Amino acid sequence: MPRIAPNVVCFAALAAVLAVSVSCKESQPRGESPTPGTGVTGVASEPASADLAPPAKPDTAAGGDGAAVSSRPAAGPGVAAGLERRGPGKARLGGGKAGAVSAHETAGHRDEPTQGQATSGQLTAGDWDDNLNFDFFRSYLSAFRGARPDFPAIAVDGRVTIRVTDEGGAPARHAQVTVRSGQRECLTAPTGADGRLLFFPSHDCGQRGAGDAFTVTAALAREGARPVTVQAPRGDSWAVSVAGNSAPVKALDLALLIDATGSMGDEIAYVQEEVRGIVESVRAASSGISLRFSLVVYRDQGDEYVTRVFPFTGDLDAFRSNLSAQQAGGGGDYPEALDQGIAALGDLKWRTGDVARVAFLIADAPPHTERAAAYLEGVDKLRRRGVHVYPVGASGVADEAEYLMRLTAALTQARYLFLTDDSGIGGSHAEPHIPCYSVQKLDDLMRRMVMFELTGESAAPRAVLRTVGEPSPEGRCKLSGDRVVQIAR
Repeated sequence: MPRIAPNVVCFAALAAVLAVSVSCKESQPRGESPTPGTGVTGVASEPASADLAPPAKPDTAAGGDGAAVSSRPAAGPGVAAGLERRGPGKARLGGGKAGAVSAHETAGHRDEPTQGQATSGQLTAGDWDDNLNFDFFRSYLSAFRGARPDFPAIAVDGRVTIRVTDEGGAPARHAQVTVRSGQRECLTAPTGADGRLLFFPSHDCGQRGAGDAFTVTAALAREGARPVTVQAPRGDSWAVSVAGNSAPVKALDLALLIDATGSMGDEIAYVQEEVRGIVESVRAASSGISLRFSLVVYRDQGDEYVTRVFPFTGDLDAFRSNLSAQQAGGGGDYPEALDQGIAALGDLKWRTGDVARVAFLIADAPPHTERAAAYLEGVDKLRRRGVHVYPVGASGVADEAEYLMRLTAALTQARYLFLTDDSGIGGSHAEPHIPCYSVQKLDDLMRRMVMFELTGESAAPRAVLRTVGEPSPEGRCKLSGDRVVQIAR
């Protein structure tokens, strides 16, 4: 199954979104000297660890079932001649190809290097919170939709943040909330660990919902809790106080949804080891919490299987064994059966009540275009069940996958995570359409996301390997036109 270079097709409309970030620059990893005149600087919260060196990677040709190969779409009409994805080792568009594009890539396939021994703590990644930078996100969505009107959209304008607190003023985690317009039920879903729930009037209530008057009913996630109903105020932030006191979370359902097609072959062994380490770390830090784990892997129509589901279990050894047994293979074109994977994730027996429900989607490709709407329907069902889905973009992620993954994270109150080239593992990782971020170890990043879902409190990274853009010590990045975005902490 031949693999061509990761999609570097960028759209003219997206160029307009990123044009606001022309003043942002990418910093060098620590230990390297900045190129004279570039103005880049290294930023770190802790000294760099000694294990950052990538494994030895002698060049070998890859192919066959389970190898690190895939196919990617060729650049089509509408390619922006002047738009670049920032980052070393990427093919760039700007009056012709440049960068590290080999003859093999331009011929329709790429030689994949063999990898070193897969152990946890090697993969590197960044993250981005579109809900924290909502105006920037709306511009990105509008630009993408202008370039790809064939892709489905979610009406996010008019977003409302519902904040539920207990009688002591603490966040009411996993409180059950129902929003109504008259007698019509628009949304029923639980709050997150920070007591927040996002409501999208036009999406959740239809087009007529945008200007309607709403009522909000909320109750703590415990049997017999007394619900409180209030008239929603005007504005984009609604506060609701409920009777009783919110208790610490005592249960976690953690699921993985992994693309197991051939294109993931360059990274799946590392992903498996990272996840094993993360799960063990969460278990060690979650004494007294009921933990369950599930795994869903998917490929595409015509492969050995489309979805393979391992239900929730409290047996960590069984979970790790099932995870380790998976291999990459199949696929054959760029899109995969992601829509069926997300549907299988939604069919899992998630616990209700005061339970943290977290899923990581690890993939490098979107669903088939005609199935993209079904995929978003599956995401919306998970959102209404209180499942927060953290996508992890692997090597080969292109514009279509980034768009759907970022929508997934924003709708489910999560963050978009993406692997970077810093580890030297896997193929080239396309730069996301964001102006700034910090590069961290993936295992620490994912562990912190899980702990946030348990506690509602954010923790700083153990180490920042480098930064892209010029964030202030508070994580604020200034863009052109006095616009500002925020790196999530």
